Amino acid sequence: RLKSRVISAAMQSKRPLLKRSVSHARRQFSWRQPIRPFVSSTFCDFEEERDYLVKYVFPRLDKTCHERGTYFAPVDLRWGISESQASRGHVIQLCLDYIQKSSPYFIGLLGE
Repeated sequence: RLKSRVISAAMQSKRPLLKRSVSHARRQFSWRQPIRPFVSSTFCDFEEERDYLVKYVFPRLDKTCHERGTYFAPVDLRWGISESQASRGHVIQLCLDYIQKSSPYFIGLLGE
């Protein structure tokens, strides 16, 4: 009886019935793939610009991503290349690997 009352009330108000299945709720609230841009510049330059991005821009982007069901996690190799990797000449290959993983998101900092 209750179901028929809900259906007739929805028909009278001309509003669509709400779907209340568990699978629908899971799809509606499931997380999307994260946004993982690769941040690229020379390691010696652009310190201030990168710090500005980390302190001000990236948190706002992460907030926007959370509102849309994902998160923002930039890849910045300033934080992840060891001295041994650098001395063995692995920096270029590591950067190329991370660029491939981060595709299509890429932030390149260029200057004179």
